[in-house]
Amino acid sequence: MAARTKPASPGTAGRKTADLGAHPAREQSIAVGKAARQLAPLESHRDFAVPASRDPIGLLLGQAESRVPELVPVRHGRMLVSPFAYFRGAALPMAADLAGTRSSGRRVAVATAAAYRTTQALAKLTTVQDGRYRIISDPPLIVPLEEVAGHLDVDAVYWFLGRLFTGYARTLPAYRRRLAERFALTRVARKVVGVGSVGTEAWILLMEPDDGFEPLLLQAKQAQRSLWPTTPARANTTTRASVSSPAST
Repeated sequence: MAARTKPASPGTAGRKTADLGAHPAREQSIAVGKAARQLAPLESHRDFAVPASRDPIGLLLGQAESRVPELVPVRHGRMLVSPFAYFRGAALPMAADLAGTRSSGRRVAVATAAAYRTTQALAKLTTVQDGRYRIISDPPLIVPLEEVAGHLDVDAVYWFLGRLFTGYARTLPAYRRRLAERFALTRVARKVVGVGSVGTEAWILLMEPDDGFEPLLLQAKQAQRSLWPTTPARANTTTRASVSSPAST
């Protein structure tokens, strides 16, 4: 059975490529790979002409305009630790460099997961006061909502966030929704995570269970448009938020 095809992506010179979601045969996958290699030969990867207008520092400073101001120095400080740390935070300059290079037209979805046990997260990020879990305060890396929004009616903010999480839970598959409905949001804090993400809105959510056993920690993180292909104007556009297990950094 022939694999389904889909319109070619930019850079495929009008050719159609097999849709890998159709589980093509090994021979078909090899043929697709060889065709893509013709569009972006290995030797083409060494070709990089540095444009006179190249300004990676300017791109990073432009990104900083959409970040939490007091966290921008934290991001830059983490990037200064080593060349590897710099590249962890320099996705935009790298994407800008790659935007003018040869492309095979293939798109790869990369998923990352952090194995971080709730018990470890609770020990690192929370304390127990009067028999209740509370998120620790370690500004500017971890700042409880009560400190971030102390000028507001904090109870009203928590009521709103609880309603927001309930609405989010309704969008989940049934088996996840049933799990989420067993927990109630009790504490929230802003948390610095990673390197490149520093300065974006990232929060940890402390969820208390209805059975009185171990709480759950979730991370709600601002998500932005993909940087590939990129232009500086698109790079700072927020599209949605994601909720996951808390990061360890």
